[in-house]
Amino acid sequence: MTFGPKYMQKIAIALMVCGATISGVFAGVMEDAKQRGKLVCGVQGVTPGFALQNPTTGKIEGLEPELCEKIAQSLGVPVEYKLVASEARIADLLQGRVDLLAAAMTWTAARAEQVDFSAVYFTNYFKVMVRKNSGITNFDGLRTARFANNKGSLLEKVTRERFPEATLISYDGNQAYVAIEQELVDALASGELFLRTFLSKADSAKYVILDGDLGYSKIGFAVRKGDPAWVDHLNKVLVDLEKSGEGQKMYDRTIGPIMKERAFKFGDPIN
Repeated sequence: MTFGPKYMQKIAIALMVCGATISGVFAGVMEDAKQRGKLVCGVQGVTPGFALQNPTTGKIEGLEPELCEKIAQSLGVPVEYKLVASEARIADLLQGRVDLLAAAMTWTAARAEQVDFSAVYFTNYFKVMVRKNSGITNFDGLRTARFANNKGSLLEKVTRERFPEATLISYDGNQAYVAIEQELVDALASGELFLRTFLSKADSAKYVILDGDLGYSKIGFAVRKGDPAWVDHLNKVLVDLEKSGEGQKMYDRTIGPIMKERAFKFGDPIN
């Protein structure tokens, strides 16, 4: 059977397209970063300890940028930080604007349908802080308290289920902290790191973090789906940081000044 030149041209084009598609699928983030000559890491840059932009130098400082630097070093490339907003960070990842998110991404089943997660690099326990003049000294006293929550946080659901008789008020951004300062609420539920960051700047004599917790969240890198080699590589870097002791040193430098005890291991399973 003989094929004409036009038919053969179509075959050649189809093979080129197929080859490009296959190459794009299997190259993966690691090869892309090496070819590009840099790793693009999405960070939020607003949370002390995690990632905070130094107002003087503009440098992003904290545990998450240090982790990104370790990942980049493992690939033999420099790191570039891209600031991402909480509500847009997954879109930035899925649209290819960043190679991974180191942006306080808590694992949830819903998020795991959109992105893949690495192992753990931080576990944040949910605590409750109250004003001392509220008279609340334990969780029993929270039953009918006025609660401030961060809008859209996991704790909106947790506090509603745990304290169904309480008055729950959700606030945007840092307004939940303003509400407890202005005595509009009795209690504020948040991650322990965030509460201790607040206490380091506020009149800590006015507040107390109650014993006990409302659960915890596990935080890891978020990456696009379909690149298991990338996830495995991230996990190996985290496990190596734990084994070598470098992870503890990083924690002491970044989170330690705010919260000394480390209740997790780098590389712990995320679910």
